[in-house]
Amino acid sequence: LESWTKWNERARNFGGTAKYSIRFNRPARAAAYLLDLGDVAESAIVYLNGNKIATLFARPFKVELKDLKISDNLLEVHVTNLAANRIRDLDRRNIRWRIFHDINFVNLDYKNFDASDWPVKESGLLGPVTVQPMRRVN
Repeated sequence: LESWTKWNERARNFGGTAKYSIRFNRPARAAAYLLDLGDVAESAIVYLNGNKIATLFARPFKVELKDLKISDNLLEVHVTNLAANRIRDLDRRNIRWRIFHDINFVNLDYKNFDASDWPVKESGLLGPVTVQPMRRVN
């Protein structure tokens, strides 16, 4: 796993949500499991076998999983990044996006806001992702 901003220019400028998915077998027999997504840039919604489990938006990106099937579990993680990379791209291409009728849009120094020189922010599921038994069952 790596930041999707490393893939290509289009991915580097993307602001939105990407879906990651994997099918896996239960690692051991246990009453519950700990899903650890590792690093996430920036928020994630976790689904297990089609059921929404959690929305995670801060470290640690961990959640308890229950009722894992012996085999063929489907884990889906929808990761949404910040809009910073998209705003950076719009400003670099001089595309008008600040269309506000009742506010002045300025930077911290009260000058015209410009994100064209912002660094690219990592985006996506960075991992490592693990599923570990929490309580063993005999």
